[in-house]
Amino acid sequence: MDFFEKLFPYKSIIHIDGNTLTVYWVIATIIICVVGLYPILKTIRLIRKDLKDSINNLPDNTIDKSPMLNKIWMDYKDTFIKLSENQKTDEYAYDYFNEKNLLESQTNLKLISSIPSLLVGFGVLGTFVGLTYGISNFSTTSTEQIKNSIELLLSGMGTAFVSSIWGMGLSLLFTYVEKYQIGLLHNLLYEFCYKLDKQYKISKEDERIIELGKQEKLLSDYFVFTDENNNKVIPANFFRDIYDESIKQSKAMQSFSTDLAIKIESGFEAIVIS
Repeated sequence: MDFFEKLFPYKSIIHIDGNTLTVYWVIATIIICVVGLYPILKTIRLIRKDLKDSINNLPDNTIDKSPMLNKIWMDYKDTFIKLSENQKTDEYAYDYFNEKNLLESQTNLKLISSIPSLLVGFGVLGTFVGLTYGISNFSTTSTEQIKNSIELLLSGMGTAFVSSIWGMGLSLLFTYVEKYQIGLLHNLLYEFCYKLDKQYKISKEDERIIELGKQEKLLSDYFVFTDENNNKVIPANFFRDIYDESIKQSKAMQSFSTDLAIKIESGFEAIVIS
């Protein structure tokens, strides 16, 4: 009990004495810790609730109705492409639905992440404030004043060390609680993203279909053209027409050669007779 009173001299809250600075410094440190923890714990609780509801309702999509997930869902949905009759994406769900994106969209994550360092720093600051308070009025003019000064110095040293203990202790507590809650969130996100990927992620077969479509389009752009009647002419028809035309030209050339030979032969006969 005496040790607890030294760590938190609660009696000095009402009765002003040498430990009053210590107890108020400890209270301020606790407030910083609580104010830092509350928003992230509340946010994680709400996110986990919406994730559980969405997991239970998949494949029926209720994510767009979730205030905690809606914004990231819209970014994820923008990557969808129409494949057959379904909407698919080549992106992994966890690239969007991860702890960082979800918490940053709802809280000031950078500030919250700095709370452990802030608590340690506030505790160290209390150390210097306590030491400064202890030696500020140290007097050696008389025995009584020396005695009072020593008591004041010890009181200041109490503030110094107690504030550091609370700062470091609450920093460790904050870090543990934060990491534990984020760990619970991560496990739920893993299950959630697994189901999203199973429903929306493009499979290997889908990728082959898309690649085949791209190749068909490329071949179409190079070889398929439109005739004068706005009909699409495929390569097979095009080469068939060329083949037919070449046969006609061959026959025409053969006929022309035959006719020319006959005329030349007739001309030679006429010359010989004359």
